[in-house]
Formats: sequence, C-alpha cells, structure tokens
Amino acid sequence: MTNRDYQGTDFEDNLFRGEAWARAVTAPYGLDLRWAEGWSATAPPLPYVLRKSLGGTRVLALPFSDYLPLKNASEVSQLAQYLRDVHPEAAITIKTELPNDTELAGARVVRTAVLHTITPDGPGPNGKFRANARRATRDGVTVRKATDEGALERFYAMYANLRTRKFRSIPQPYVFFKSIFDAFIATGRGYLVEALYEGRMIASFVILLTGKRAFHKFSASSLDTLVPRPNNLIFSFLHEELAAGRIESLDLGLSGLSEKYAGLRYFKSTAGGVESPLTYYEWMPAGFDVAAEKQFKEHLGELTKKMVNANLTPEQLSSLSLVIYPNFA
Repeated sequence: MTNRDYQGTDFEDNLFRGEAWARAVTAPYGLDLRWAEGWSATAPPLPYVLRKSLGGTRVLALPFSDYLPLKNASEVSQLAQYLRDVHPEAAITIKTELPNDTELAGARVVRTAVLHTITPDGPGPNGKFRANARRATRDGVTVRKATDEGALERFYAMYANLRTRKFRSIPQPYVFFKSIFDAFIATGRGYLVEALYEGRMIASFVILLTGKRAFHKFSASSLDTLVPRPNNLIFSFLHEELAAGRIESLDLGLSGLSEKYAGLRYFKSTAGGVESPLTYYEWMPAGFDVAAEKQFKEHLGELTKKMVNANLTPEQLSSLSLVIYPNFA
C-alpha cells in the first residue's frame, strides 16, 4: 500500500489530500475513488472521484471536502489538463485555495468561499466571544472530549434533527459518519467535543487530526435548549488545546460569501479565525448535456423535499440518503 497519507512527509498535514479521508468519505457510497498519479513531477498523487449518473459524467476533486491544498494557479491548470486528458468526456470540478479573482484558461468559477484557520500566533477570540464562553460556564455548561461510538451516535441524532427541522434538508447517512469515525477517531486521530447542560448534550463538534493539525469538519447544536453559547465554550476548549501544543492549527472549514453566511463568517472571525480564499473551478467538455443535468438535479431536489416532509423515521431517512446523497457530491 502506498503512503498516500504522507506520514512523515511535508504533505502529512492536510486532511483532504490523504487516503484515509478520501476512502472514508467515498466508501460508504461506493463512489469510484481514483488518484491523479504523475500529474506533477514534484507534487504527490491527489484523490478524485469519477461519477457517472443520469446527469452526466463528472470528475470531482474531491466530494465532501472543502478544498484540495492547491494554491498555485499553474498547478491547478496542470491538474485540470491531466484530468481532461484522462477523462475527456467528463465535466471537471477542482476545489482550490486560489484567490477568488484568479482566472484559469478554459474554466469558469462555480463557487467562491472562505476558509477560517486558528493558530497560536493568530488574533485569538475577541472580548465578546470570551465573555460568552464565561457566561456559558456560569450557566452550568461543561465541556468534555469523547472518543466512543456512543458520542458519535449522540452527535448524529442531533445533526439529523438539525438538518430536517431547521434546514428542511436530508442528512447524510449514519454510515458516512461511522466510516470517518473508524478511519480517524477510532485510530486516535480525532475526537468529539461535547457541551453538556444538566447532564444532557446540547452541542457537539467532530474534530479530525492529521499530524498536529486539527480540522473542525462537522458540528451540531440542540434546537431545544435556551442555554446560551455552548459553541463558544467548545471553542475555548480548542484554544486550550492550541495553547498546550496538542494541536498546532485548527481549520474551521468553508463558509459561503453570500449574506446568508455573514453570521457564520462573523462567528468564526470572533473565535480567532483568519480568513483565506477558496475558489472552485469547472471545466466543461464539448457536448456535455447541461440541460439534462439540470433536470436531473431538479428531480432530486423535489425528491428530497418529499422525503423531509414525509416524517420518516431516522433509520428510513438514513437508508434513503445513502442512495441519494452521492448525486449531491
């Protein structure tokens, strides 16, 4: 087996480049995971998925991931050309760390976003953020680290409830999160951080580790509690992990740039996160049936609405989303 997690190399510290992540997020859905071998004389292989559906053939680098660690425009163009040569029939999407105004030949920008990262030498949380964390403590909220599957089950129940009740959207299936749990948390490369109030969990973060870099990839909060600011207290715990040197940076994940996400961006900034750009590019082959793909996505959207409105059990919803979710990758 190749060292595609790059342990002991300069490439070890990125979650989305590694084999453990790529396999964990694709295996539950049976997605066709492949590797761009030899696309660069100096960079390591990069993971991507070849997906064929009624909407057409697509190359995705990489589904369920915020970005690939690509900050050089010529490297992105080089990877795109490699993928276009190998899969000339496919529409190609590459998620990058390029500035939002970077133009690439033959490509169109399909999404712009930002990434927030917390480091020990960064600005740290602001005064109001710290005050809200102290308030949570005064109100009786506590925080604990957990690595057992019971913690994952508690997280999933809260996550699924949040997706269906607040966002009116289907959740990813439990097996998706169990696959990530088995690859990372069960092997000592991650944990969950839970906020508790009166013996009940009211918020949970999933933290994954590569080297000493931490990734906050998933979180969920209770819709039924009036206790303020449990997330602030969880972030205070993670700042303590940084201060103690147990982690060297904390990746807070993607945030959209529209007004809809202004509150999320503000929260991450007040937590001490520093913004950097994320830009997604698409290369379309000649003859790709854009209309057919659009119609296919519209049908899927209608189906998911019906699933949410049908008041299905969590088990039923999880089973159906296992079949449907790959089409949203």
